[in-house]
Amino acid sequence: MDKGTRVKVYKGRNAVGTTGVIFWIGDNKFGDGKRIGLEGDDGQTYWLPMENVQETSEASTVEDSGPEPVKGSKVRWGSGETEGFGTVFWFGAAKNGRGNRVGVNDAHGETHWFSAKQVTVIDDLPDAPVAPSITAAPDMPEGPSWDHAPDYGDAEDDEGPPPVWNDNAPEPVWDDEEPPF
Repeated sequence: MDKGTRVKVYKGRNAVGTTGVIFWIGDNKFGDGKRIGLEGDDGQTYWLPMENVQETSEASTVEDSGPEPVKGSKVRWGSGETEGFGTVFWFGAAKNGRGNRVGVNDAHGETHWFSAKQVTVIDDLPDAPVAPSITAAPDMPEGPSWDHAPDYGDAEDDEGPPPVWNDNAPEPVWDDEEPPF
């Protein structure tokens, strides 16, 4: 098998049943034989031992997700609970594999990286969920806060909070004339 060969994963711990194209072949640093970089039809990159794949003539089963995103596009990725939305801030050729990669910023300012095949261009972003307000939890005990310092007694008698050091301690005595610092 060579680069550009269409293969299907038939054994291993992950990606069994995945089809794609080999884009990299090299020595297997985890054992004997060769290792490959596989660009799956699902847009994911897989790193597998070469003995886990077989040549196939099976055509790609992934449908075109629509127009390819460009910088500024609104996109959706994932599905169900792992679904996310954001705006493309970077678009360019993939470093590992074929195709393009996109950098997406979500509503919370977090950055996500995807293959262009993993995102779908949408017309508009859904309303962002409201961030929770920063308040004390209802089960937290009452106590001093940054807005209110504890009362140390009569303000006329005290110059401030009690010191954390001992003012009555004798001065240190050095063996030589120069202190050690």
